[in-house]
Amino acid sequence: MRLTPLATLWTTVAAAAPSLHIENLLKARYGSYEETDIKKDSTSSLYQKIHQRKMEQTELSEGNENDEEGTITLKFLTAAPFGTWIDNSIQNFMKSKGEGVIDVELIGLSFPDLFAEIKNEATFGGGLYDGFVTPPSISGSIHEFNGWADLTPTIKSSDTIDWPDMFLAYRKMIAQYEEKIIMMPLDGDMLVMYYNQEILDSFDLKPPRTWDEYLDAAKAVHSKVIQRDGKDVELVGSCIGRTKFCAGSYWATNVLSTMTQSAGFDEGHLFDTADMLPLTGEAMEEMLRLMEGQVEYGAGESEFGGCIGLNER
Repeated sequence: MRLTPLATLWTTVAAAAPSLHIENLLKARYGSYEETDIKKDSTSSLYQKIHQRKMEQTELSEGNENDEEGTITLKFLTAAPFGTWIDNSIQNFMKSKGEGVIDVELIGLSFPDLFAEIKNEATFGGGLYDGFVTPPSISGSIHEFNGWADLTPTIKSSDTIDWPDMFLAYRKMIAQYEEKIIMMPLDGDMLVMYYNQEILDSFDLKPPRTWDEYLDAAKAVHSKVIQRDGKDVELVGSCIGRTKFCAGSYWATNVLSTMTQSAGFDEGHLFDTADMLPLTGEAMEEMLRLMEGQVEYGAGESEFGGCIGLNER
């Protein structure tokens, strides 16, 4: 048997909304549904996916007529390799339920393909997947098609999910849309500035209060050599991960939002929420100037070497 599909921050897990019947999906695609109609355009990926799911549902339905304890099969879609880190948790979950009770399949695509596939699922409601492990940036596009399941009752009634223990920003600004919980955050990044008080004292510097003061401090200590455990250590002024496709883009957003979103979450950081006009004119130019200085006093090419290695430092 199959569960009703559900739909899910980066990293979030979301569940797909209840799907249309396969016949309704074929009607949306071909205008009508007869057995002969599904032969049309039979080379298309959409046709193949729909037809495969139709066969799976038929086989599962027939198998469950004589076996009420049949295996529950769940299909989740994510981006590889970033979303596949939950695979160990999936294996442990299946083992905890007993052999043959639940089978979870995690399918990995590229980021562009993941977003496109989620949109297709929401648009046609084909029931190809039960849920998604995805960044939350796609949530608004899917809500337009009523593509997310409302997880509010499930989460609020759970004995294992401590919802109030989660950071408020994740609960309100990421996991919810129009007061409904549509995503379950699995992890997230909290950007916090740290400074080494001992090094600042050594150079007679105070903790920075503005981005220009941050650049001044970074410039003052960058490339200077100090003694650590009897060894010479060359200092890096601005120790920030700026790796492409890693959390570096979050830092750029963080710098920009201090100028465009000074009143907090009620404001947009790229667009004015009152009229949707862009906020990225002079603020964007200033952000690029500041980021240029941070790169100048950064770790050089090594900081662009790789996401995982950077995070392990």
